[in-house]
Amino acid sequence: MSVYTHVQTIPIFPLGTALYPDGILLLKIFEVRYLDMVKQCVREGSGFGVVTLNGGTEVRIPGEQVSFNDVGTFARIKEFDPVQPSLFMIQCHGEQRFRVKSSQTQKNGLITAEVEFLKEDTPTEVPDELKPASEVLGKVIQSFKEQGAAVGKELPFHKPYRFNECGWVA
Repeated sequence: MSVYTHVQTIPIFPLGTALYPDGILLLKIFEVRYLDMVKQCVREGSGFGVVTLNGGTEVRIPGEQVSFNDVGTFARIKEFDPVQPSLFMIQCHGEQRFRVKSSQTQKNGLITAEVEFLKEDTPTEVPDELKPASEVLGKVIQSFKEQGAAVGKELPFHKPYRFNECGWVA
């Protein structure tokens, strides 16, 4: 039985932070390669892949080679704020995980990759010995709600909260 659902070519955004399915990622976009990518994603309703950097930097340095993990998460833009023509603020939502089969760097420095989308993991219940961690997460989210409501900020978590699933709690 295959662990893949389909193959597709997507733009890749290597970052020093990870994005997981159902996670939220806030990004400030200012490099031309990513400004163009975001405009295209917004125009087409498409997304891009977020992978964690292993070597190199997030901001392009001419001649520098970057390396990144071969498993990432597909991101879809949920909020788009063109603060200036050369500065966008975006909020992304993590969707499906993928594995990079091959990648290429375009002339403008944007990396594209042929990726195989992975099937979703089967949810695993939080074992009894780890339930206190799940309860602490619930308290943290409640605290965020209380503090965020006071300043009008959105939580970095999307409902439904799945405190009984290991993958979500992790």
